[in-house]
Amino acid sequence: MYIEDIFNLAVLSDKYDVLSLVQFAYPMKPWNANQEHRGAWALSRPSSSSLLKRSDPRWLYVAYAFGHEADFVEQANYLARSVSIDAEGQLMTESGQVIEEGWLPDDLLERIFEVRHETITALLAKVGALLENPPVCQHEEPSCRTSLIGSFTAELRGVLLVRSNFTLVTPDDIDMSVERLARHLRSIRVLNSSGHNECKRRFHIVETHEIVAARRSPVTHAHLTHIRHQASRYNA
Repeated sequence: MYIEDIFNLAVLSDKYDVLSLVQFAYPMKPWNANQEHRGAWALSRPSSSSLLKRSDPRWLYVAYAFGHEADFVEQANYLARSVSIDAEGQLMTESGQVIEEGWLPDDLLERIFEVRHETITALLAKVGALLENPPVCQHEEPSCRTSLIGSFTAELRGVLLVRSNFTLVTPDDIDMSVERLARHLRSIRVLNSSGHNECKRRFHIVETHEIVAARRSPVTHAHLTHIRHQASRYNA
């Protein structure tokens, strides 16, 4: 059973409410986690978060149509932090697969765009704060602060976060994923002429995990209401 077949069936079932078609096609209800023999679903869908990187985003619609709340929420949140933007302005998975219109339910695509933009804005705000108001040397050595600022700016330019005129890029300039941006910021290590380790540590951006974890979910109450309704129907 290929994802194209299950996805098309999910769309038909969800948009046209053809429960009888689904029951005819899958008399064993393979999407029902309580069934001992789950057939095609158990063989086809990702069974753990480690497989999400290789998972086709259309599984989101399958989970939405057939009432799999946990799978839906997990993969939607995963996409919000892992998708990048291609040259055409389209969302793209880590595997390079463009997420086409109609693959995701309702307004989920727009919500993922929004959550991604908000999280990147919060991450860049931490960088901007350091550029606009760099920490002073705790030993009051001007050369220490100057070398730290220069090293920090060079690190940012190395990952394309600072323009040639030394201004910070905007969230709209970022095409990489939230996770990749966060990794870049965590990896920044500055140098200074004085060797003051405590001064260098003040340029480390350590809040990236908290910022990413605190982002809002692209999943709405309307999504959950629909999924729970579908679960009550198909698992009855």
